[in-house]
Amino acid sequence: MVSPKAESNAPPPHFLNLLILLANLLILLANLCKININYAIMIKNLCVPYKDFSLWHITQTWSDGHKAFDIAKPVGSFGIWLVAMENCIVENIMGADNLDNGWEYERGFGILLRSIANPDVKYSYWHCLPFFPVKIGETVLQGKPIAQMGNSGYVVSGGVVVLYKDKLKPPYLGTHCHLSCPSDTMDRIDFTKEIKFDLLTTIYLTLFSISNFLKGR
Repeated sequence: MVSPKAESNAPPPHFLNLLILLANLLILLANLCKININYAIMIKNLCVPYKDFSLWHITQTWSDGHKAFDIAKPVGSFGIWLVAMENCIVENIMGADNLDNGWEYERGFGILLRSIANPDVKYSYWHCLPFFPVKIGETVLQGKPIAQMGNSGYVVSGGVVVLYKDKLKPPYLGTHCHLSCPSDTMDRIDFTKEIKFDLLTTIYLTLFSISNFLKGR
């Protein structure tokens, strides 16, 4: 039997419940802070897909029916170098020698990269020119050029399908990159990361790409 004195010294039940609730709230807050910190670190680890990229260059955003971002400069996009947004492995190159008559053909020439840090993450660049400065199985570092933006495959300009005869003459109608990637890709870009390659590098990459094309990679 508990003495009246012992009962008077015990904290009231509602006070204990309040302490438990407060402890749980502190634990929840700590976990949320940890998640936010980890998310902030994760979200800003990508570079832009090409030099001078802006979010204003997105012409069609990611959705359930369009799991990609269509991107292009307002002018001067044809032939610009696309780069790896993080360290990746070149998993496949969809070139003139291995395109079928299905959806790959409609998207034109392309390249598929797989993230090294997270192998479940892939990036596909479509409607490229048929020249690639890399090979299947190669490791490409963040910011390294991997393809050139073009208008291969099925492309539309002003609501009209661009015919082949109009693709290779100015203004190169339909030029853009269909970047198939995770939906949060644009949120994870760190715009302070600079893409650096000079004119000599560009010339070398162009010649190397043509060499790969002639050799069938």
